[in-house]
Amino acid sequence: MNIFVGNLTAIVQLKHLRNLFSKFGSVSRVMIIRESRAILPRIFCWVVMKERADALRAIKTLDHSEFMQRTILVNEAVLVSDTK
Repeated sequence: MNIFVGNLTAIVQLKHLRNLFSKFGSVSRVMIIRESRAILPRIFCWVVMKERADALRAIKTLDHSEFMQRTILVNEAVLVSDTK
């Protein structure tokens, strides 16, 4: 299951996020996106967890929690593909 994580601090690293989410289950992949062209740079990521139940538990526990001195937003990522 794909999870979106927003409002991350600029110093976050893959290992920090993998450690955070692996407390809830097996993490397949972590991808950090650093959007630096914005007036205020945005840092967010996607976490892919193998088991849906583990991912839902992580979302419920971590959404609006404090991580590295920031209140993070955590929810299911909805992936949309272009099928033209």
